[in-house]
Amino acid sequence: FLLQVLYLEQRVSELERDAATTSEQQNRLRQENLQLLHRVHALEEQLKDQEVRSDEVQSEETRKHRDELRKMERDRSYRLSSLKARLQELENENLDLRSQLPGFKATAQRLEEVSSSTLNYVSCS
Repeated sequence: FLLQVLYLEQRVSELERDAATTSEQQNRLRQENLQLLHRVHALEEQLKDQEVRSDEVQSEETRKHRDELRKMERDRSYRLSSLKARLQELENENLDLRSQLPGFKATAQRLEEVSSSTLNYVSCS
């Protein structure tokens, strides 16, 4: 009977040590788990912040590109309008010159006739 009691006491002592060791391991694992959870939360916050910043940068870049595109469209429209006005001006000038051409030809012909008759007069004299 005494041997059984000693054996049981020894066994209880071993189980208490095992329980203490297990308890220490559980406490250590709980602490590590808590630290990892804090790290995960910190990384999630960091990721959210980076996503927000990325969205802000993308929105800003999109806005800048839209503004630049609008400016280019305005400039193109202004240049096109200026070129159309210049073309109209040149077409009007061309029409004006074409309308004056018969008068210039008639004047040139009269001057030739006068010059020819003057040369004939001078050469006959």
